Amino acid sequence: PDWLKEYNEKAERSPCLFGLPQLRTEPADKPIAIVEAPKTAILCTGHSPEFVWMAVGSLSYLNADRLRSVKGRTIVLYPDLNGYDDWNHRAEGLRVEGFRISVSSY
Repeated sequence: PDWLKEYNEKAERSPCLFGLPQLRTEPADKPIAIVEAPKTAILCTGHSPEFVWMAVGSLSYLNADRLRSVKGRTIVLYPDLNGYDDWNHRAEGLRVEGFRISVSSY
């Protein structure tokens, strides 16, 4: 419908990671795990507490600007089912920019 097209083209998106406030209380050496959807980050927090779980909000939102606040930390990406190749390619570029980032095949 027209309203959805307009929303997708003009809606403002959050420029930061979902879960970013956790960095105030979590140890600086605790690795960051990044998923696509906020609900996945919430569910994974209880399942794998060895990570600080965050979300980018969309497969295409993974970029250096959005990750700037976690640069310098160890980052593991957990892409959705069909996102591995895309996020693996993006991770290569992010490593060139100085990010310590890997992509899980889990």
